[in-house]
Amino acid sequence: MSDKTYAHFHNLHHIGDCIFFLRFVFNNKQLLNESNISIIFHYNHQYMGNFKKELEVYAVPEIIILSSDPPPADSYDTWMGHPVDGVKHTEWIHYFKLYYKKIATYLKLDLDRIVCNMWQPEPYLNAIYDELPTPCKNIDILIINGTTHSGQYNRDRSAMDNLCRVLDTSYNIITTRKVDTITCTLDYDLRIRDIAALATRARFVVAINTGPLCALYNEEVKISVKKWFIIVTNGEYYNHDGVDYTMITNGSLTPIYTYFSQPR
Repeated sequence: MSDKTYAHFHNLHHIGDCIFFLRFVFNNKQLLNESNISIIFHYNHQYMGNFKKELEVYAVPEIIILSSDPPPADSYDTWMGHPVDGVKHTEWIHYFKLYYKKIATYLKLDLDRIVCNMWQPEPYLNAIYDELPTPCKNIDILIINGTTHSGQYNRDRSAMDNLCRVLDTSYNIITTRKVDTITCTLDYDLRIRDIAALATRARFVVAINTGPLCALYNEEVKISVKKWFIIVTNGEYYNHDGVDYTMITNGSLTPIYTYFSQPR
């Protein structure tokens, strides 16, 4: 076998951007192995240090995750703030086809064996789901209400807290930030990929556009979730064609109250 090729990639910004990249190369680790390629992924510890555990779940022999800033000069920048062929990341569906194809082409992988799609096939999540604590299973509504780090949501958290309280009276819900005694992923120290596994059996997703949401974009969750609500306050509209979704760009929770006011 020829000498191993080490391909350097980096993202010095958002956890979501890191997750989108790492899960893609993780899903193609067999191809990387066959091609004798190892990914070395560099992240900024000052920005991502608190989230190191989230990144390391994707560390396999084919993917090495390092804290380094600056990254090597020949490193490929995976930050999604860069348009791909003129397409911005807010055009979710179209963007990721180009984004993943560009990475696969850079690595000289066989495109016929790769899913270049936002909705990645991640059947391994089923095994993770089986190992989840019982209170984290058979969830009606997954509510991603954690803190944002890039200005996506800047409202007082009392509005989201109140929404959780109301939905908890009629549905089996779980949150990602603790609200009163409502079941929360933090109660069980679940990581972002665990939350993705949990979502493979959820009926609804109500989410501030933040890190954990990025791991939900897989085929298994797409099949399970009946309705999505994606919330920002910065006016950005993210195109989620292919699923039933409501994009809330002004932070208003009224559409969510209206939807769930009827039995579901």
